[in-house]
Amino acid sequence: MHRIKKYLIFFIFFFWTQNLWGEDLAPIIKDFSISDRDGTLVASIMLKNGITSEVEKALNSGIPIRFSYIFELIRPGFLRNHKIKAVKEVRSMTYDHLKREYRVLIGPGTRKMISVKDMDQAKEFAFNVKDVEIVDFNTIPQGCVYILRVKCVIDKEQEAELPFKRLIGLFWNKSIETKWYEIRFRY
Repeated sequence: MHRIKKYLIFFIFFFWTQNLWGEDLAPIIKDFSISDRDGTLVASIMLKNGITSEVEKALNSGIPIRFSYIFELIRPGFLRNHKIKAVKEVRSMTYDHLKREYRVLIGPGTRKMISVKDMDQAKEFAFNVKDVEIVDFNTIPQGCVYILRVKCVIDKEQEAELPFKRLIGLFWNKSIETKWYEIRFRY
């Protein structure tokens, strides 16, 4: 019994300290909220831990990183759910070694470029997604329960014009996804 306690304490200590020694925390979505703005459903979220060590290495190597925020509005049904609308908000982040600055390209709709010197400021622009228009309330039936869910997919930019583009897959060939986060509401 005494030996089992020793092993149990060792394993708890070992797994607890792995995160303290620099192992990456998984990206998560925080502060997920919805509101009504002039008859339109809008959503706001904030991503935490979006820059893992693997993403940071790729970013500092000059590989553009894309943060795709996927919103889905669903009306639950008896046998299956009915997807009403899907909206994708994209933020791309790059690092320019010559100017020593980070660039964040916001959204396919607005196409706004922001350049900052500090990675924390770049994270602020890439991770805070505010007032994404989901659906006009006049287009959905009233008196129903709806689910708005969101997730973030972090991957390398596929359309980037980089030399040796095919070699990028050798260094980082997978995407990182958060789990789905959802809010149920009645309209």
